[in-house]
Amino acid sequence: MHSIYYQSLNDSHTTVPLDNPKRILDVGCGRGDWASDIGAQYPGAKVTGSDIAPLQDELSKERNVQWEIDDAEMYGGWAYSEKFDFIHFRTMKGAFKDWTYIYEQVFDNLVPGGWVEVVDYEDYNNILSRLGNDPWLAGWYHSLMEAIDKSSRPFSSAHLEPELLLQQGFEEVTTEVFPIPIGAWGVSESDITNATVFLKLQTEAVLPLCLRFLHDYGGWPLDQINASCERIRELMLGLATDPELARGCTLNIKVLKGRKPQ
Repeated sequence: MHSIYYQSLNDSHTTVPLDNPKRILDVGCGRGDWASDIGAQYPGAKVTGSDIAPLQDELSKERNVQWEIDDAEMYGGWAYSEKFDFIHFRTMKGAFKDWTYIYEQVFDNLVPGGWVEVVDYEDYNNILSRLGNDPWLAGWYHSLMEAIDKSSRPFSSAHLEPELLLQQGFEEVTTEVFPIPIGAWGVSESDITNATVFLKLQTEAVLPLCLRFLHDYGGWPLDQINASCERIRELMLGLATDPELARGCTLNIKVLKGRKPQ
């Protein structure tokens, strides 16, 4: 997935025009792939990868990269002694209850002229439309959305709206959209491979998503969740391997960025 993001952003780890950054923070770093690669790209920068779970390798291969366990939404969690030149978020949809609070902390923890970049998916309507008018699928999706609403952690792309950064005082606020082809179609063999792999990766995300929301907030028993996820995986894999059904299908990556005034 890290590789697919890199290729989708025109063979780059970020759309921000960084100029000799000294301190970089990756919030929700997961395994730490992005933090490690940005550390290699900018060896003069101190890179901190922060996550609520210890998913990273114990030590990064890059000496300028360090990990910390932290909850970015917890009051007092942003207790950094120095401010950052760049703060990065990727695939954090559904992670926070209050993105306004997060962006307040980002603004306070950037140096003047520092950048924030937030990278995430838009909605899944393009994929769902290719799976057909299946009443069962419509019911499953409705139940999932209801459970997500109960969690108070919106699984939407509302956090990518420019107004949220403008309200905090950011300047040069922009958004860009980068489509990822989905399934066995594309111009080149590389495009087809990436599109197929990407959709298969999405099928792997279905079970943890359902366990998080349908079990914890929707009251679904585990056997029902497992059965429904298997059916979703079959539908999505059918889409991934059918070039005619998948043709033209994309999932958009949206990038929101802004700069703190000098």
